[in-house]
Amino acid sequence: MKILLATDTFYPMINGVVTSTTTLYKELIALGQDVRILTLSEDGNERFENNIYYLKSIKINIYPDARLSLRSNSELINQIEIWKPDIIHTQTEFSIMMIARKISNKIGIPLIHTYHTMYEDYTNFLIKSKRINKKLVSQIIKQMLGRFSAVIAPTDKTAKTLIEYNITAPIYTIPTGLELSKFSKMVEEEEYINNKKKYNLINHKTLVYLGRVSEEKNIEELISYINNNKEYFNDKNFLIVGGGPNLKKLIALVDKYEINSIVKFTGMVEPDEVYKYYKLGDIFITASTTETQGLTYIEAMASGLPVVCRKDESVEELILNYDNGFKYENEEEFFKTIKNIFEDNKLYEQMCIKSLDKAKEYSSTIFGQSVLKVYQSTVDGYKYIESQDLEDDYNFISLLNEILPISDIKDNITSYLGDSKDKIVFRVKKLKDGSIEVNQSLKNRITRVSKKIKIRKRN
Repeated sequence: MKILLATDTFYPMINGVVTSTTTLYKELIALGQDVRILTLSEDGNERFENNIYYLKSIKINIYPDARLSLRSNSELINQIEIWKPDIIHTQTEFSIMMIARKISNKIGIPLIHTYHTMYEDYTNFLIKSKRINKKLVSQIIKQMLGRFSAVIAPTDKTAKTLIEYNITAPIYTIPTGLELSKFSKMVEEEEYINNKKKYNLINHKTLVYLGRVSEEKNIEELISYINNNKEYFNDKNFLIVGGGPNLKKLIALVDKYEINSIVKFTGMVEPDEVYKYYKLGDIFITASTTETQGLTYIEAMASGLPVVCRKDESVEELILNYDNGFKYENEEEFFKTIKNIFEDNKLYEQMCIKSLDKAKEYSSTIFGQSVLKVYQSTVDGYKYIESQDLEDDYNFISLLNEILPISDIKDNITSYLGDSKDKIVFRVKKLKDGSIEVNQSLKNRITRVSKKIKIRKRN
């Protein structure tokens, strides 16, 4: 089967979507499929190499390394259409989704999507516009996914949310798999000891968080809990592994609480080095309630660590109380759980074993096989209905208009950004007063629709 994976985010970016897409690509190749990836060029150069199509794009500072393509007519897209995949699987909801939808419509193939990000959980963190709320998010997502043949949800929580959005396409719950062997690797004793010494962890029981250091991860709560119980944690450590926009704020908070001897920061680490940092901890802890995949939870379990996390529907079946970890609801439960695990050696050993057993359910092999079954059933049952999907794309542009002002796009553009020269005309340019002007119209329709929006610079 010819399969095109389509995503706005890819290496050198590091996040859950990139990990999931890469893992899926490798597993599908191992299953004998013909797989290629469509993504955005990080350097602006359009090219095809190593089975990856890189489209021209511009940088937008909605989040680090985020990019946007303003083109849907390209020689690379012509090449994809000539190759003619049997199915397209999108991984993100932005410009690549629009392009993938046009390709699928033009050559008459099914389009499926994995809904990785619960946007309604991020409305207080990423999108601070009062007009972008949970109700509007549900309407936008419903419209975006309205023409898809199938949708994959990484968790039951995500699947239930999509059902509440009234998504009509078949929804399959398939947890993202991991290459578990990465985390069972041993670290050379000398390197392990040196890492322990580097962060002063020798003979200290250690809590570890690994992942993006951002507001929605709620790491501040964990630091606060430790500060409130610093007498107990004085001879222990909390190691925060990773980088992100909240790193400086959290370092300042630790300074303010004067708990630098307890809480340590590593900053960003290389992907190939991640498994070594799980080995430095005794318990993995997290306060996030915005997870759709829980990849770091699975990585921690595959490393043999119990997981203590915020109670949330997304981890209902992943983390089982006093089995492979514990789900807490408040500070009292958090502290009591950590104390019990640290002070009961037999319980701790049992939880480590249970974590390793639970992680096996999330192998990349099972993940690839499950997704391939969805492809096969979708292709077998697909009935092509020609549709221009113009209204859907037009409403996507409305969402983009909300996002543009909260970014620092004005600092990353010349006077002319770009446009799309197909059925949808989409032109963005910078005005002399520093504002962004978006012009858009739909061509080849009996009733012509046009809209002009001037987005003023926000202080």
